[in-house]
Amino acid sequence: MAKKELTDLLLRKADIAEAGRSEIWDTIERGLYVRFYAASNSSGNKQQSRRVWGLRYRSQGRHRRYKLGEYPSLSLQEARKKARAFKVRIDNGQDPQAEKLEARHAVAPMTVRETADIFLSFYDRQSLRV
Repeated sequence: MAKKELTDLLLRKADIAEAGRSEIWDTIERGLYVRFYAASNSSGNKQQSRRVWGLRYRSQGRHRRYKLGEYPSLSLQEARKKARAFKVRIDNGQDPQAEKLEARHAVAPMTVRETADIFLSFYDRQSLRV
């Protein structure tokens, strides 16, 4: 776990991951890190690593990680700003990772009519096949 002051130059030039993944933690914004994933094309030639921003925090006694976005789509300044915003939410008792998982697994209730409409539209398409 290397700790460095992250800069745009370091992020552009660094190609750390030879195999698997590696991380560099920011010394300015606590908990913020960039994870490098090794990348190669089908012919085996080395390509630039994929870079993903993450935030490590503690909620309800557990260490959690939250993916903030990918570099360069999310710049260093934007990642630090986003990390600070998440920390405010965490300090207010929220858990962004748990909320993300709940939203992913939430299923909106459907009425019998809606279920029947979906079934009949699928059935009609299937019955038209010859």
